[in-house]
Amino acid sequence: MIRNLTFEMSSLSSLAKAASFANPLAHPHVLPTSVVPRSCIRPAFKGQMVVDRDGLYELSQPGCFLFASSNVLNAAERESYLQSAAVVERRMGHSGFGPKPRAEVCYTHNGQPYKYSGKAHYTTSHPPHVEKLAYKLLGLVSMGLERHKIPNPYTCLSNAVDIVYSDVFRRGGSISAHKDDEQKWGLVLIFSLGQTRWLRVRDDDTRAFCNVKLEDNSLVAMVGRDFQTCFTHQVDKLFPAEKVGVRLSLNIRYLADGGDGSLPVDVAVPPGDVGLEHNSVVADSKFSSLVDVSNISGASPLVSGFSGAEVPMSICATEIISPRLDTWVGLRRSLLNEPAPLTLPPGKRRKRA
Repeated sequence: MIRNLTFEMSSLSSLAKAASFANPLAHPHVLPTSVVPRSCIRPAFKGQMVVDRDGLYELSQPGCFLFASSNVLNAAERESYLQSAAVVERRMGHSGFGPKPRAEVCYTHNGQPYKYSGKAHYTTSHPPHVEKLAYKLLGLVSMGLERHKIPNPYTCLSNAVDIVYSDVFRRGGSISAHKDDEQKWGLVLIFSLGQTRWLRVRDDDTRAFCNVKLEDNSLVAMVGRDFQTCFTHQVDKLFPAEKVGVRLSLNIRYLADGGDGSLPVDVAVPPGDVGLEHNSVVADSKFSSLVDVSNISGASPLVSGFSGAEVPMSICATEIISPRLDTWVGLRRSLLNEPAPLTLPPGKRRKRA
């Protein structure tokens, strides 16, 4: 059982001081006032699943889920985190494909370089404001899963990547389709501040997309032992004519044990018994037991979802509980008999650009 997973974000204003970065690869200093909610143009996503409301969504591969929650920090917490995050040095490095269309810093417990796509990347130790937020977000996800009797053994904080997308990069920057599979991370969280973007999750077998809205002060979790084996994820560029804002993205990974020096939460979480205001469970009678996909995700009722072809899909909600953290949509699909789609060769890995 996970204990003491909630806490009040303490003030980190002492860390929020002006910084000038001598490294020529450093991204220009991010002003806290520039990290504001800003919408983006929603792509058509024709025939694809769209998750634009809070909940826990079961995917096509057994044991794989998406968890989405908005407004995860209150105003004081958001401001405290932002003041510290704004002074972090993020660098514009290179991947296996050339210059990365974003700036980032990687975090490990010992500060040793994090390697992906065959390269070592700028790395430092987890700063205090990241550790505190990592444990709060873990608590939110774990409580949501526990209410539906879904075990979460991935409670040890491991590596993290802190990214900024901005007008420094063409069309706001991007990250190509990839898997966070350098270690056995069964839980990967994405916390977003600033401009809205879309996370595009793709099933290796069916080649079908699920598109998840990443808006300001939101959390999305990729849950499951095999998630990073069975799915890729990516964030595409904005539309050419679109106004670009700043987006901060903190991507946090968790292991089931501390084999890489990661810290178990029952040791690292500060003591306290502070509840979360929006975590109460309230039955919502406005939902019926049979729910059309358009009422859940904003997608068209004609959805490729995770079938690989445009076929009618009936969605059964086994249980729907509100508010946000506890919305559960169990998906039982009735699909037409369609030919199986082509699949990639087994074991093919994707590098991120």
